[in-house]
Formats: sequence, structure tokens, C-alpha cells
Amino acid sequence: MNVVIFTDTYYPETNGVAMSTKVLVDTLKAYGHQVMVVTSLISNKQSFKEGSVINITYPEKGNRGYSATRSIYVLTMLKHMKEFKPEVIHIETNGQIGQLGRYTSTLLDIPFVYTYHTYHEKYVSYLEGGLMNRITRANERRLFQKMTKVATEIIAPSLKIKNYLRKKGVDKYINVIQTGVDPKRFELDEATKKDIKYLYKKYEFDENDKIVLYVGRLIKEKSIDSLLVSFKKYLDTYQERTKLLLVGDGEQASELQSLSHELNIEDKVIFAGKVNHEKIKSYYLMANAFVTASLSETQSIAILESMAASTLVLARDDNLLSELIDDEVNGFIYVDDDEFVNKLYKILNGENNELEKMKAAANKKLSQDFTVNQYVEKVLEVYNRAQRKHW
Repeated sequence: MNVVIFTDTYYPETNGVAMSTKVLVDTLKAYGHQVMVVTSLISNKQSFKEGSVINITYPEKGNRGYSATRSIYVLTMLKHMKEFKPEVIHIETNGQIGQLGRYTSTLLDIPFVYTYHTYHEKYVSYLEGGLMNRITRANERRLFQKMTKVATEIIAPSLKIKNYLRKKGVDKYINVIQTGVDPKRFELDEATKKDIKYLYKKYEFDENDKIVLYVGRLIKEKSIDSLLVSFKKYLDTYQERTKLLLVGDGEQASELQSLSHELNIEDKVIFAGKVNHEKIKSYYLMANAFVTASLSETQSIAILESMAASTLVLARDDNLLSELIDDEVNGFIYVDDDEFVNKLYKILNGENNELEKMKAAANKKLSQDFTVNQYVEKVLEVYNRAQRKHW
């Protein structure tokens, strides 16, 4: 099958949508399908095609509107599309490139599948204020309504998002398909052992240190400030050698560094910055626990990667977690600082036999429900159904 994927963000960017799309592209190719990606890139270079990826570029300053995208590059892009002869279009984002995908589907008269990954309208509040906030939210609603109205098939990455789409008035059938993870990527090999040894030296960890890990963007909606406050209470309760390692970058990084200083835990919190995804497994395998306080996730690839690496998860209670974690069976869920403290202590100081049972249960859950092969096979079923609807 020839598939074209339109996404406003793509690898080497490391947000959830970019990585989910990369997993889909790589696995579809491994299955023998032909895949082309159309994405955007902030660059002063002219838009260009590199391998199977078409990069529509925008200057660092200037108009990034949909009309500009369509007028500047659509003819060249359509030339590539016609040569490629796509059978289905998959749109992963709601922005300029996503709307270009919808437009291309209409021009070429082929079906398109739409995955709703992110609360676009909800997150506008972090970008704009006042009248501009209302205008931008209204624009996001308009784009979302257009997309869901004409999409041949719709995918939600979790039941949480399916329920959200229902509340927004989407009455079409919604396929719930969580992005999968390849457990083999998180096996401990000799190269990873060497890398872990290097990381211990880099971050000046002692062999007696207990490492608590967060992986993700450092942005407001991830509630990392709440995580730091909870971690501070843990350190005050249990005077032990424990470090919080934050992997990722984002606009809240400096604010969070200031907060760690205010809480007087700056020597216990390490800001590792952005890490190449090919190296991320060393961080999971090195950690004693993975923690997250986010209530904004539409799926959590980081939680699944932790499960694959046998790193026990402690996550703030959210209805997304009902699909992933059975509390104190294959991970832990907390609702407040006290529960965070108590459950993190169980992970870091619990009986080895009990902890190993929980890790095995996490691996089993992942293998049964959330592997990358299961993910792609379900997506292919949706592609085939979209083609049948459109013939």
C-alpha cells in the first residue's frame, strides 16, 4: 500500500506526535509498504524533498498560514504525490500541514484517516491571551470540525480522547489505537551497559544513589512543578540518596530550575536536557522509578517505554491510566503528595520479589496490548476500511 502521512511535527523532533509518527512510518516500511511523509521545518532554506520526506520550510520569522503553505508549495508537492500514487492519506496533526493533507485528499480524490493526538484548542491558552486567545481557539475549533466532518476514518490514541471527541460532537465511528512500543528496543545489552556506566560518571551518581526519572517536554501542561513539590516532600520524609533526573527540554526549563532552587533541592534535581531517542533506553534502564504528574496526556509513550524497560511507573491519577496501569499490580498511581511519597518509597525500598512480580506484570501488559506490531496492524485495518468506503 502507498501511504502519505501529513504531520506538522516529525523526527528528529522528540514530542509525542513526532515519535508516534516515526514509529508508524518505520514499521509500515518494515511491513513492505511504501510511505511518504509531508512535514514542516523551520528553516531559511527552500522547501525540499529528502528521501521519502517532503519538508515544507518556513522562515524563522514570517507568515506560516495555511494559505501561504498552499500557494507556495502545493504544486511541487502535488507533483510528488502524483508520481507516488498514494492510496490513502493519514493526517496526524491539525495545523497547517494537516490542513494541506485534507486539501490534497480532496484534490486527488483519495480517502484520508485523521488521528486526533492533542487538545489543540485547550493548549491555546498557553500561547495567547485575551482576545487573541478567543480568536485562536475559535480557529482551532473550525479546523477541527472541518477535519472530523470530512475524514474517512478517525483514530483516537486512547479512550480518554475518544470520550473527549464525543463531547465535542463527533458522532462518527472512532477507532481507539494506542501507539505501540517494541520491547526488544529496551533489552539490556553490552553497549547499553557501557552507556549506563558513562551516564553514572556524567551525572556524578554514586552506586548507592536511587534514580527517579521523568522523560518528556518541560512545559506547563506536564505539571512538572507539581512533581518537584512532591519530590521535595519525599526527600524531607526519607533522608536518603535519591536524585530526580529530568530528561527533555522546553520553555519552562529555566522556571523549573528556579523552583528547584527555591525548594532547596537543586542538588537533587538534574536537568539532562534533550536526549537522542536512540540513547533514551539507557536512561530508562538506569532508573529505579519513572514518575509523571501530567494530567494532559492523550497517550503516554513514556509510560509504555518504562514498562518495556522494567522501570516501575508512579503516575498521577488520570483516566488515561485505566488502560495502562493496575495500581500496585503493574505500577503505581497517586492522587496527592502523601501518596506520592508512600508509593515512591515502595518502589525504591520494596521487597525485591514483590517488585519483580510487578515488573513482570508490566512487561506482560505491554506485550499483550501495546506492541508496535499490534499498533500498526490495527492502523492497517483502518486504512483498508477507508479504501473500501471510498471506492
